[in-house]
Amino acid sequence: MMKHIKPLLLLISTILSSVPSHSMIDIVNPDNNLQSMGLISPLLTNLCDFNYQQALHYQPIQASHYQPIKAEKPVINDQEELHRLKMLSKFADERIMFKNVQSFPTYSELDALDDSNKHDTVQTLAQEDAISILYELYIHNLTGKYIPRDEYKSIMYLRKLNEFHQHYYPDRFEEYIYALLMAPFGYPESITKSSPNIASDEYGLILEALLLHAGSESVKSSLLTRDLIQSDPSCSDSLLKIIEELGDNSNPTAIHNLINYYRELNDVSNQLEYWEKKAKIYPYEPMIWN
Repeated sequence: MMKHIKPLLLLISTILSSVPSHSMIDIVNPDNNLQSMGLISPLLTNLCDFNYQQALHYQPIQASHYQPIKAEKPVINDQEELHRLKMLSKFADERIMFKNVQSFPTYSELDALDDSNKHDTVQTLAQEDAISILYELYIHNLTGKYIPRDEYKSIMYLRKLNEFHQHYYPDRFEEYIYALLMAPFGYPESITKSSPNIASDEYGLILEALLLHAGSESVKSSLLTRDLIQSDPSCSDSLLKIIEELGDNSNPTAIHNLINYYRELNDVSNQLEYWEKKAKIYPYEPMIWN
């Protein structure tokens, strides 16, 4: 029965006909192109946490396993746009990166100030603007269209986006992942030219790894849940312990996955009831696909 459980949080790529048809399970296998090119070290398939380790072995932080993509020049030579993005990066370094994004006031909070206080907010950056800037810099550093591609910086901005999302919208993980996964496909030419050895249908794997290195607990839960489903039963206890720790730390993705896991087992213990109670405190909202 266990082999029939569908991982709840496969990173989207089989859902849409407009993107390549490879699912994340299809991509994460010993024969994928990244491994054959030596970009990701082969792993033993009998590891309990094979999918998690596969993503972990994509290491832009530790180049002994993977040489991160850090190009010398952008795909398109547009000096005006290059200058704009460099200034935007400088602005982010000076005004955003050393703060928690959730500490910035929202548009509505700024609008609520009376006229006597508004002169103090002229230099205040709205939360929505900070997120927009981080997102733009994440995308451009990942695709390398107008600035040289730099995955180090892309992870840096993604980490800030993760912090914001996990603080405000931990229940909307699928929606967040969908937006991140689809964004690079708006730059198909840049993807191809900035990383000619990596097929666009491998971006799901790359995004998983980037998110994991940027500290996403939801991605960690998703990967370990997939391992729980696919691994030998002897692995169940060790994997469940880690996923349950994430659930007890209030991660809605882990809680939702555990509920589905115990339902599939026709659980007669109190585990299903325990996680269903947790879900009422930390709800999870799966996307509704049209």
